[in-house]
Amino acid sequence: MNNPEKKNIFRRIFMSNIFENIYHFLLMYAWLLLSIAGAFVGLVIIIFVLEWMFPKDVHILNYALTDKTFKELYSNHHYHAAIFIAEGDTSYVNDHLKNLPNKKMLRDCYLHVGEYSKAEKIGRDFLNLKPDMSDVSDDDKEMSKLSLDFLHAVAAGNLFRLYEKMGDREKQLEMYNELKKFDNNKRFSKVNDMLAEHGYKLPIIDEEHSDLYTLEHNLKYDIICGLYLENPDAAIDSLKNYISHVWQVPRFKSSLKLTFVNRLISWYLEKNDIFQAQAMLLNGINIVPAIDKEEDLDPLGDFAEYCYILHDYKNARRFMNVYMRFMDKYYSEEDLGYLLAEARVIKYQNEESSENIDRLIHCCRGLRTQISKNFAGMTTCQQEYFSQELKEPFSYALALLEEHPNNEKLVELCFENEVFNRGLLMRTDALLRNTLINSSDTTLLNDYEQYIAFKQELIARDEVVGPGNFARRMYLKQKISELEKELSVKCSEFARSNYSDIRVADIKSSLSREESLITYVEMPGKHGSSLGAFLLNKKDGLLFLPMCSSEELSSLAEIARTNIPGLCVDNKAYHYLFEKLAGKIDSKGNVVYSPAGIVHRIPLMALFIDDNTTIGDKYNLRALANPIDLYKKGTKKDFEIEQMKVALWGGIDYGMADSENENVVKTRAVLRGDNLIYLPGSLSEVDNISRMLKGKVGSVTLHTGNSATESSFKREASSADIIHVSTHGFFNEDKEHEHSSAMHNSGLFFANANAAWKDDYKPQSFQTGYEDGILRADEIETQNLGSCELVVLSACETGLGEIKGDEGVYGLQRAFKLAGANNILMSLWSVPDAATEELMRRFYEFLLSGKDIDRAFYSAQKSMKDSKNPKYGVRDWGGFVLLH
Repeated sequence: MNNPEKKNIFRRIFMSNIFENIYHFLLMYAWLLLSIAGAFVGLVIIIFVLEWMFPKDVHILNYALTDKTFKELYSNHHYHAAIFIAEGDTSYVNDHLKNLPNKKMLRDCYLHVGEYSKAEKIGRDFLNLKPDMSDVSDDDKEMSKLSLDFLHAVAAGNLFRLYEKMGDREKQLEMYNELKKFDNNKRFSKVNDMLAEHGYKLPIIDEEHSDLYTLEHNLKYDIICGLYLENPDAAIDSLKNYISHVWQVPRFKSSLKLTFVNRLISWYLEKNDIFQAQAMLLNGINIVPAIDKEEDLDPLGDFAEYCYILHDYKNARRFMNVYMRFMDKYYSEEDLGYLLAEARVIKYQNEESSENIDRLIHCCRGLRTQISKNFAGMTTCQQEYFSQELKEPFSYALALLEEHPNNEKLVELCFENEVFNRGLLMRTDALLRNTLINSSDTTLLNDYEQYIAFKQELIARDEVVGPGNFARRMYLKQKISELEKELSVKCSEFARSNYSDIRVADIKSSLSREESLITYVEMPGKHGSSLGAFLLNKKDGLLFLPMCSSEELSSLAEIARTNIPGLCVDNKAYHYLFEKLAGKIDSKGNVVYSPAGIVHRIPLMALFIDDNTTIGDKYNLRALANPIDLYKKGTKKDFEIEQMKVALWGGIDYGMADSENENVVKTRAVLRGDNLIYLPGSLSEVDNISRMLKGKVGSVTLHTGNSATESSFKREASSADIIHVSTHGFFNEDKEHEHSSAMHNSGLFFANANAAWKDDYKPQSFQTGYEDGILRADEIETQNLGSCELVVLSACETGLGEIKGDEGVYGLQRAFKLAGANNILMSLWSVPDAATEELMRRFYEFLLSGKDIDRAFYSAQKSMKDSKNPKYGVRDWGGFVLLH
């Protein structure tokens, strides 16, 4: 058929009587159709305007749309999208009884995606819920009260398990005490009868608590887990008896039985009772086939891990494959649970395949995101536990790198992991602190000041022994925890926005053409840790070099315990720690290094390459706490000493001085019980520096003798640009006085400290303003030293402390960093009094000559090393390091 014929057919159809009537109808009633459409659009616009103006009162359209969308997303396991919808409408989830199921679903979403802080808030809301029951009849009030009690029981159980994931033992104990209130069989029986009589349901029903029978046994299980915190042996016996009781009950879910078996295996492993753990493992293997519903497979992941730990690798892989099918259906690939399961799959396969490495990269990057999300709303103890619980994939990546050091993907992944994890807790604390200090919210600032005041009082009460002190300490700990949590939550959104997952390209772009970055890393191994190093520069990109084996590292550490100065002279240290890197570094360029493990205890700049040359002579070397600081170095201001305020403390009268020994003091190191002997070189040191700086800097304040008090430091250090303390120092208490907090076991001595240090004097009651003369690291970290450019700790072993993995050294250096100081000059061994005085004099001379801090410090050391005075050896000038 040709085109003209087609046109004729269409013309006859559209000009027929039928279409003529349609045209007539539209023309006659168009105004009516348009009016109806206009009214509908107008109504929608009015509703949206009213919701915008009065969101609490008018939410007809938004609520219906939100409710439908949220529930569909939740039922289809799209938890991230469901959270986005629910958080977009603040009126959707509230404390009204009818909205409790929605709130429960939102809590489940947070748990699935790993946002524990938000799940905790909802859990707390449930626990504290007191709904309005004014519209409830008198006949139903008793039932409503019982229902609410059981709602609180479920909430306490959920929180107990959540705090276990977060590692918050104190909060677990709090929930354990709440749970014990509901451990009453008569109450369960009574509520069962009333439910049967009236047909009521609990105000909130968890899928796993779909009947009171299951709820009762879940609560009993949680209570046994709580008992383990107080009496592990009693809890193990209770759980064994409990499992025997429920084993033959037909209605008892097999998934819950496996949950109980998992728990008992974990407790046996903690007690190193392998025989009992393996016996329970066999029971668990028999239970797994009885789990007939796919949605009940959640405990299978942990059970697969216990199979792996107990060397049943075949079942570990078999059960993990089944578990991953469950995870694929019910979790997203970005969810915390999925990432941890993925890490186990990679570990069980133990292969270097490209697919496995890609999965490991996805897993580690996802876990870094999860840590960033959660840290901002957690307390310090929760952060520490949470980060440790997620470390296994990072450690496995390092173990794989040790076997395949030339795999570029692994090198890049492990470097990025190190950059992220190094000093993570300290960075988070500093970020929160800076957020609060710079806040314009007066309520927030007042809460923060109260938080600091409570912390300072708690630290002071560690040295009080009188009656009533224990109760006050418990109260302070509770208030500190509450305030810390409240402040963290209030600042969480800002803090999350400031977390950044730094990549190799970001760090590389921060390096100059001749600059190299060395990041030392401890490598986990079956026979002990070894040492490796990442080298990054513009020329070669990113490389990984194994530095020394576990045996070599052990021999190095053994020497370092007793004779670090001797280690500096011995070429062995240079060979193990630097020689492999030297050929790939431009000797004319800057070398930035970030220490790890034993490198924290060794001054690299003072290591001898040959009889006359040190690393510092050949390379412009500087120490950096974290490579991430290199990326942010653009924000650092220039060091202009001419404008600075300088505060000095030295020549301190420690009280009760032993005059017979005053003239024989050699070093500034002391042990608990030693007499704090007056340091004559310390007075000369600060006097000379004071005279040298006067008229050449902004201002100089000098504290000596009895005026060099602990309180004077706390009062004046916050306004100083340079803080110089010349005194005795310590980094480790003896066993009798050792504190559970590593930050309490190192410090500096000020006026009249002998009474507390030598004679172990402790007041019987707390006195506001009382100072014992011992300024400990945990006291320093509560100070605000944000304006301080340089701290000089002219004392013994001020750079030492307890080394805790990626967090580095817990001691004075960490305290001053947390307080806000930019650069810290500190010592790694017992430094001689007279030589330290000479080193410090030369350091300030070079600073005044216009050199920056790094070159002034190196020049001071080199001038003493090259001095014709034969009495100056490496022990005299090499013990100090400058940390940025």
